[in-house]
Amino acid sequence: MSIYNVFAKSEAESPGRAIGDVNSGVAVVSTFDNFLSLEECQRQIEIIKPLLISRGSDVPGGYLGSSLFEAGGSLALYFEQVLEMEEVLAEVHKECGEPISRIIDSYNSLSPLHSFEAISRLGINAALSRIMAFPVTNDRIVLKDHEDLATIRNKMMVEQGLEVAMSLSVLALNVYLANPGNCGTLRIFKYRPSDAEKKDLDREFGTDLQGTGYPYPEHITRGLEYIDVPVTPGLFCVFEASHLHSVINLDKHNADGDLRISWNSFACSSSHPTMANQLLYWS
Repeated sequence: MSIYNVFAKSEAESPGRAIGDVNSGVAVVSTFDNFLSLEECQRQIEIIKPLLISRGSDVPGGYLGSSLFEAGGSLALYFEQVLEMEEVLAEVHKECGEPISRIIDSYNSLSPLHSFEAISRLGINAALSRIMAFPVTNDRIVLKDHEDLATIRNKMMVEQGLEVAMSLSVLALNVYLANPGNCGTLRIFKYRPSDAEKKDLDREFGTDLQGTGYPYPEHITRGLEYIDVPVTPGLFCVFEASHLHSVINLDKHNADGDLRISWNSFACSSSHPTMANQLLYWS
């Protein structure tokens, strides 16, 4: 996995190629259009919406499935969530399929050297994916500036022996089911904060960026170069999530408060230098 991605967007010929582009550093973000049909997206939304769990006051919206971020730095709690959500997700997968697994098959088919494996503890494998939902309102910022490397690289993950805790890079994989009014645009900034920068910001602003990576002070991204990725139902998008990124509303007149819904997964390379194409995943 490259830790210095070319700050560019690619439009891939397959979902697997999209992962390859970002994992190899060819692009910081890559997309594959119409991975799911509009009809399939709508069918999945009807099944998923009634099952969503509130994320609480700090982060808006809902989710379904286990989340390492939501586990607050505890691997034990995360794997408890995996077991607790196993049955309901199995029912969802039975009705909807599992889109991320199809994407992994596409990546693995490109080379016999490619593989995806779960992080694990005591014989329990991490979940492959979760479902996330955010309300899109008339506010310009739907989801504040953040990065996802802190979730795995923080002190607690190192102490607990997480397999990927020393990684300098993390891929976010998203399959979008809904984006009301096309208002929830993904914005990726040309900025990857270092551990030292996070520590300084935490000291200055009283944040916990070293632990969670969310949210960064608003002024940090002012004037930075960025790439906007328009989100449409059925789109697959993979990007280097150690870059600061947010979800913004570029056309707030179209916002209706409905939910922007996606399947989400994370992955990064094995720490062994000869295994850059062998990815470890979690939700």
